[in-house]
Amino acid sequence: EVQTGNILALCGGNDFNETQYNRAMASRSPGSGFKPFTYAAAMEYFHKDFFDKICNCPLNLPGSSSNDRWVPKNFREENPLPFPALIPFSTGLIRSVNLATLNLARSIGIKPIVELANEMGVWGNPGMVRDSDGEIWFRKPGYKIKGGLVPLLPTAIGASDVNLIELANAYAVFFRGGIYLRPTLVSEIRSTYGEEVVYRSEEALPKRVLSEDTSNKMLGLMRAVTKIGTAKISMRGIEQQVACKTGTSDGPRDVSMWCGTPEIVIAVRFGMDDYRVIEIP
Repeated sequence: EVQTGNILALCGGNDFNETQYNRAMASRSPGSGFKPFTYAAAMEYFHKDFFDKICNCPLNLPGSSSNDRWVPKNFREENPLPFPALIPFSTGLIRSVNLATLNLARSIGIKPIVELANEMGVWGNPGMVRDSDGEIWFRKPGYKIKGGLVPLLPTAIGASDVNLIELANAYAVFFRGGIYLRPTLVSEIRSTYGEEVVYRSEEALPKRVLSEDTSNKMLGLMRAVTKIGTAKISMRGIEQQVACKTGTSDGPRDVSMWCGTPEIVIAVRFGMDDYRVIEIP
């Protein structure tokens, strides 16, 4: 729920009797679902705007070893953008253009992108969710802080693994005009007959992590995603103003959708437990 931070529903599987593994806490690649943080950082810290130009140009960079090269590509489209070419900043997000996003990230640096994601509650530590200040508010038993968003260029297009809860809550920041709220999973627990409150969650304190101007612009871009971008077909027939971003990891091994209105943010991810490629009949 956008205005309170309350988690209204949480589903991490389809058969609890089969497995109690909560996929909502699984660390998986968000793919292009991470790109809004790259574009928000560019607007917030470097004053980029809709009609600024970014380069939809090839990249050929050193890979993970001295003999490897990293040569990322754009997703194939029936109506591809001009390449190589300068394209509008807004088109980079609306059409989810990998190479344009990576060139944008190279121009501003990966550090401010990671820092903004952290401020919005995205840390990428396995088995836990941390708030804007880095405090752990929920974790699986026995897990300690390790890993995290990798401060390297591929993170700008979603190469660092995150969990569904932290990313959904971060998206809610855009709908609150830049205000972060620590999520609430359980608001209150009462005794057997409801006579005594044995637990009550602390009130979530608002914290500004993004300007209202940047938040509104990001909502405008993500609403355009549902009209002319990668979520156009998925939003067919929905009359209310919905802002979305899609995410697809390599293969694809995970497919996700992150959508919201001023009231509710919903995140959905499809994928296999063994990380094999999703096969579509």
